[in-house]
Amino acid sequence: MFDEVFHDTVLPNYLAACQKVSVQLAVWNESIALFVFMREISITKFIQVWVPGDSYDGVNGRPCSWIKKLTIGPSANIVYPLTFLKNDEVLMRTEGGRFFLYNLHHQMYRVFTMAENTHPEWECSYVKSLLSVQGGYQSRS
Repeated sequence: MFDEVFHDTVLPNYLAACQKVSVQLAVWNESIALFVFMREISITKFIQVWVPGDSYDGVNGRPCSWIKKLTIGPSANIVYPLTFLKNDEVLMRTEGGRFFLYNLHHQMYRVFTMAENTHPEWECSYVKSLLSVQGGYQSRS
């Protein structure tokens, strides 16, 4: 039997002050991550990726800081990010419904095409833990 403990965590401070910001939860490198992006006239200019930092609150031992790991953009016609893929690519969608892949290492976009007359079926990511066990997010008691 496993004794799992779940805690809430605060978001990056500047998100509370922003009104036109969108935040999307993702899984990246076996840990949680946030896509943070501002939408201007339905087009996203920059996408930031935030991950939990190494600061812990002294009471509950949970992460209480976030680190901005990277910024994607500017992009001309990307509406929003969808998910990280295993090969460090980000799947994104355009306003017209087209899909793009963005490679984090090469910093290049490429069109992701699907056969016409198909209905895409999306699979959900599953991880045993929301925080990486390799990243050291254990309780500090």
